[in-house]
Amino acid sequence: MTQVNLQDFFKYFSGTKNQVEAISILEGVIPSSLLQEDTTWILKYREAPPVPEKVDGPVTPELMQAFSGHPAYSFDQAFCDDFNDLLSTTGFDTDLTAFQMLISQMAHETANWKYMKEIGDVAYFTKMYEGRSDLGNSQNGDGAKFSGCGAIQCTGRANFQASYDYLKQKRGLDDPRIMAEGTSYTANIYPFSICIGWLINNDYLNLCKGGDILACTRRLNGGTNGLEDRTQWFNKAKQVITSI
Repeated sequence: MTQVNLQDFFKYFSGTKNQVEAISILEGVIPSSLLQEDTTWILKYREAPPVPEKVDGPVTPELMQAFSGHPAYSFDQAFCDDFNDLLSTTGFDTDLTAFQMLISQMAHETANWKYMKEIGDVAYFTKMYEGRSDLGNSQNGDGAKFSGCGAIQCTGRANFQASYDYLKQKRGLDDPRIMAEGTSYTANIYPFSICIGWLINNDYLNLCKGGDILACTRRLNGGTNGLEDRTQWFNKAKQVITSI
């Protein structure tokens, strides 16, 4: 268990019976000293949410709140900066319809920004992706290592490599952990930047400019999975995002 994993438990707690029982088990083994009202972590947890920092670009905490329904403080500067960097790099900040389409597709792929990595275990990812030449998975373990990652669930060694190469060549950012560790590392550090290679190589900007939700879904998904939800997000984007 890492600190990030523990944070995920709080993030995805929805009050189901099994989750409540799990918390009760945890309470039973936590030292009583950590459950006192004046314990440092409890005082910090109850503090007022921080005021969102000012960011440079169309994606702001306030915009994300209006679009997603989540509080603005849920979207920190690192989130917004990486998103805005993706937009400026790929040109999605130059066309309103394209931006609306992209953010809508991302909202569906991440279940409204809850999951920046694909849900599943090693066995599932191995079954789905191992040895897939269309994804560039040529080495043992690539299926799980390069499972769905980031805001569009970028998948496969080839797509990771494309984004890594772009970041290295165009920005001088050489982070070997992107390829060495894959999704487990990249989803937390570069949830949007990891999508750059796929977006450019698939000319997704020009497709999104047309506003054809069916065509954009097929290009990204390979089919029409979640089309109704994607359409609802696109309609909302057109309502709340009126300029870039």
